[in-house]
Amino acid sequence: MSFFDRLKHISRVLKLDSHHATERLGVITVVLALSGVGVFAGAGASAWENNQVMLDQTAVYSSSFTLSRTGLKGDVDGVYTNTGKTRTLVMMHVTKSDLISHDADDYRAFLLGTDTSLHNVPVATPGVTGQVIMFGTTGYIGVVLEAPWPFVRQVLNLTIRSTTELVTGTNETAPEAVEDISFAQHDQWRVYFNPAGGDAPVIPALNDETFDPARAFYDIIIAAEEQAVRDGLDQSLLEMRADLTKISSYTADLLATSADGLSLKEPVAPASLAGDQVSGDAATQDKQSTLTLVTDTIIPSCHDFDWRNRSVYQGYLESMVPAGQSISGFFAEKKTEGRDTAPAEIASMRWILSDGSDLARDHKTTDVVLRPLVQVMDNLTTAYKDYSNDKAAYQCDGLAELLNLDVRVRDVADNSSVNHSDAVLTVHY
Repeated sequence: MSFFDRLKHISRVLKLDSHHATERLGVITVVLALSGVGVFAGAGASAWENNQVMLDQTAVYSSSFTLSRTGLKGDVDGVYTNTGKTRTLVMMHVTKSDLISHDADDYRAFLLGTDTSLHNVPVATPGVTGQVIMFGTTGYIGVVLEAPWPFVRQVLNLTIRSTTELVTGTNETAPEAVEDISFAQHDQWRVYFNPAGGDAPVIPALNDETFDPARAFYDIIIAAEEQAVRDGLDQSLLEMRADLTKISSYTADLLATSADGLSLKEPVAPASLAGDQVSGDAATQDKQSTLTLVTDTIIPSCHDFDWRNRSVYQGYLESMVPAGQSISGFFAEKKTEGRDTAPAEIASMRWILSDGSDLARDHKTTDVVLRPLVQVMDNLTTAYKDYSNDKAAYQCDGLAELLNLDVRVRDVADNSSVNHSDAVLTVHY
């Protein structure tokens, strides 16, 4: 078979059309590199070296998949490893998670090597064992492979078979069934990856002696989301500090402003905001942020807790939920606390003038003579509203998002299943 005939054969087997650009570039280039076949004959040693570098670096060659009988679709989230390159995790998820079994015992895996013609060849790394993990009801599924020593640099062909079909199969014949009849007989999918790829991230879960699904789910899925929430919380603290600075400045302006022989007395701050401070220092290139909200008032139905000294994986709810109360009961009770009172308190603030009258109630705010006083009143009112909104974003949105992530990790910890039976993985040697 000629070089170009081989490329056509590869494209036909792997569906490497215009909609699968990543797979086309990755698999074709790298499997050719495995045997020293350059993409262009004239490139010589240089092309070979470049392909070898790509194989050294690239871990993932399949970005998506389709189950062969049910037609359900999914994505490959990544290939992860431990420090010693002796353990790897292929993390995937099925989009419609309610249409698949969440029991790891309903899955089997088959591991083969791949040659330049995409034919099955023996796996080069001896002694590979594995397990299949279902991460609760999230739709995420992982295959953990482990070897006595580092994985050999090789593109592997991993087929995952579901032995339970929860939906009616499609009438279409899976492209893989042309080469492998098992794709017509069983609901399964295939991914290509290189466990020795240099760009496979090292995650703590794979360095632990015992694999913890919740830890892996946190490392791969939750940690990045948590960091985004933490960045948002820090931004809210910076904005609240700026708001409080404005409140202080506008209060000073108010006390120094007069019109037509009248001046404003310092208004009583809204009770739910009075005394609030943002202590600590903002982040710099050398130091992390230590900003903290100091307040005596938690907005009803919202939260205030120390989020800096713990992580979502370590959990926050254990120290927040009273003994004897369930987490669901804790959240249900929170919802009954009522609404934020700050907006109403700001709207009812009294703006007392030096003659005892109320600027907002006893005078026309359109009075040109009193305009300087109206302006400082409006400035201070706006500053209080801004602070109230930013405090709500912090206590009601940001901190609540951290607790939601906490709940998601707990769900995976409580409901994950692991299939580590002798029959779960078949390796072709």
